[in-house]
Amino acid sequence: VSWLARHGLAEHEVLSGCEQAYRVVSGSFADLSAELPRGVFTFPMAHFLLDVRQAYSSLGLHPHLTVGSVQPRFHAVRVETGCVDTVKDRTVFGVSRKEMWYHLTSGLVGPEADLASEMAGDSPRRLALDVVFDCEERFELRPAGSRVGSAGNSEDVLLPTQHLWCFESDLTKGEPDKIRWYIRNMNNTLLIR
Repeated sequence: VSWLARHGLAEHEVLSGCEQAYRVVSGSFADLSAELPRGVFTFPMAHFLLDVRQAYSSLGLHPHLTVGSVQPRFHAVRVETGCVDTVKDRTVFGVSRKEMWYHLTSGLVGPEADLASEMAGDSPRRLALDVVFDCEERFELRPAGSRVGSAGNSEDVLLPTQHLWCFESDLTKGEPDKIRWYIRNMNNTLLIR
């Protein structure tokens, strides 16, 4: 029995959600006129994607993406120390309010408070889930105003590709139904945590 199943998460539902996330996020990323979905990225990932899209626009390039089949599969599941870095929870110190409060209060008591809360499962923890996507797709950057190829062109051929995305969620002790996934990294573009 997997870690996900032991904590009340149906693996097929998680994979189905991952596939849906892949399709929605990749589609909105390739459409520069559309906003990226809100509340699905960690703070660093959201800013990275916005920077890339702005670079495309400033260079007069438009991404074109055609996605065929998408087959997600688990690569790794792990529990890490710390909280998910979301835009709404971020403080001026670059950590969530929950994590900042934890460190402030444990610092008042001393180092033994860290150990005691870690052993009790009360320290900030997050679930990280690496998912490999085996896809058939085609991605191109084209100059603004260029036409997309007509049917039957070699441009319409979907190519096998693989992507690795990392999803994460804060873990709340005894509350598996509070899992809320965020995309932390895509193809290891960010060198964080």
